[in-house]
Amino acid sequence: MGCSVSSVQPSASRWQAATKFALWGGKTPGATGCGTDKDDTETGTQKDTCETGDTCVDTGVPDTCVDSCIDTVDTGHTGHTGETDTVDTDTGEKNGPWFQDIYYCEGTVDSLSCTFVFEHGSVPSIIELEQPAWGLSAGTLMMAFVDESAGLGLSEISIMVSLDDGLTWGGYAQVEFDFAGKDIDGIVDPELIQRPDGRIGLIGLENNFVLHPEESRRIDYFISTDPYAFAYETMIFEDDSGKPHTDPDIVLSDDTIWMFLSNGLNIEGPDSRSIPADMEFTEGFFNGPTHMIIPELGVPGAIYQAGEVVVYGHNYLNQIWGNRSTNGVDFYDSFLLSLPISFESVSVDPLQQASKSDWVGFAVGGVPAE
Repeated sequence: MGCSVSSVQPSASRWQAATKFALWGGKTPGATGCGTDKDDTETGTQKDTCETGDTCVDTGVPDTCVDSCIDTVDTGHTGHTGETDTVDTDTGEKNGPWFQDIYYCEGTVDSLSCTFVFEHGSVPSIIELEQPAWGLSAGTLMMAFVDESAGLGLSEISIMVSLDDGLTWGGYAQVEFDFAGKDIDGIVDPELIQRPDGRIGLIGLENNFVLHPEESRRIDYFISTDPYAFAYETMIFEDDSGKPHTDPDIVLSDDTIWMFLSNGLNIEGPDSRSIPADMEFTEGFFNGPTHMIIPELGVPGAIYQAGEVVVYGHNYLNQIWGNRSTNGVDFYDSFLLSLPISFESVSVDPLQQASKSDWVGFAVGGVPAE
């Protein structure tokens, strides 16, 4: 018998619900039971034994059954997303998307108000549509995030939209990827952009390194074929240096594009590039050496604002700090972002709405402090 995992798939009716703004009000059905022996008709039997204190969950890899031991204590196993879901028995610290929630916060950097968006989600990316797309008008807010609502270790990428400047959110569905025959286990750490032709681009990290740690880190570019479906276009960054690059974030000025990455300790990135015509990336577009940009910050979220690149990141002490630069390389200022909610672990992605030049919005993923 093969793995049985319930999930929400994109559909025309689901998008019609989004345009009518039916609010998401529940959780994705979770996986059925996951034993230590799983028999798949194509691959045969795969076995995995969990250590004491761990929970065995089905990772949902298509056409295979791969059990993954996700820690409920701090023993070091890694889940399908590449982010370990753990509770450290010494500190009580909770890590991983299962423990995090998504919020949308808006205001000035010194005075923000927040709206709850989604439970069991992390590392969100947010954009404002500059032109209509898939029946949504310009000005619609679109958010993509790692979604683990189906259960501990069962991660997908999901999308939600807001038609009222972030006050309420709906149109929830999980993204369906067409990998074009590429050997890709899945995508995490999404980053959204809108192309000049109106279609949505999604940049994400391949999570092959979870099951195949010897493989290089690769970041791919996908283009939307409908609101919740994205087709593989090309690989834009590959690194075999051994650095644990994650969390790609893209920021554009009028003629320059930057990509910032987390390497586990610092924010770094390759040299900036000229924006490609029509946002058509060539293979390996960002390939090349990476440089440390901001020390002791992680999970970057960047914005181009008032002629400056502003990069936000968490300082591993449950705080978000912003850093300003005129060239995306030399950062001259550092300031604390005052979030009205206390988090044990947190990341943000900033948004500058065209109609609110003096305000800034943040998609926030974090573990609310108890």
